[in-house]
Amino acid sequence: TVDYEERYYAAGKIRGPRYIKREGRPSDEAICAARLIDRVIRPRFPENLAREVQVINTVLSWDAENDPDIIGLIATSL
Repeated sequence: TVDYEERYYAAGKIRGPRYIKREGRPSDEAICAARLIDRVIRPRFPENLAREVQVINTVLSWDAENDPDIIGLIATSL
């Protein structure tokens, strides 16, 4: 399972007219980034692996120059 979470405070944005502590459902971009990471790391595991593997990527800071999903992919592959 891959969870990719983009926090709005990472980009300096707070969604909605008033501040809500819960982030809500993931955006389409976050779902696509999680699937991208899942598709890349899945062949690295052996076929007979019986345990569940969970990867959680949380973007804590983000600038407009670098894609956080690619950086998350590199961090996951370590």
